[in-house]
Amino acid sequence: MTETNKTHVILLSCGSFNPITRGHIHMFEKARDYLHKTGRFIVIGGIISPVHDSYGKPGLVSSRHRLTMCQLAVQSSDWIRGLTLPCFGFFSAFQGPCLKQTSSHHVSAGSSLQYNMNTISTLYLIFDVST
Repeated sequence: MTETNKTHVILLSCGSFNPITRGHIHMFEKARDYLHKTGRFIVIGGIISPVHDSYGKPGLVSSRHRLTMCQLAVQSSDWIRGLTLPCFGFFSAFQGPCLKQTSSHHVSAGSSLQYNMNTISTLYLIFDVST
């Protein structure tokens, strides 16, 4: 399959990331490796989206701190980014402040990254099933 025929993908993981761990980053890498090995996909980005403080999990560190931890954890990555705003709920990436369509052709994740929607066919959610 030629590169132009492959589906462009962004991986998105929402969670408490309280704290973010190497395992969370590894989850992104394994998902990207798997999709690339199929020969049908090109992963063009990854987004880590911590839940909002109103999530209600006992012991949840403030979203400001979790966002900072996520951004620091991926600062050396050339393809994974942490959002600059916390999500309000599991599917808020499709509804709210996390990931919003800024025009008919662009999606913005906070102020930290933008993707041209003309090149993206699929947004995949990845889950940490270890807990």
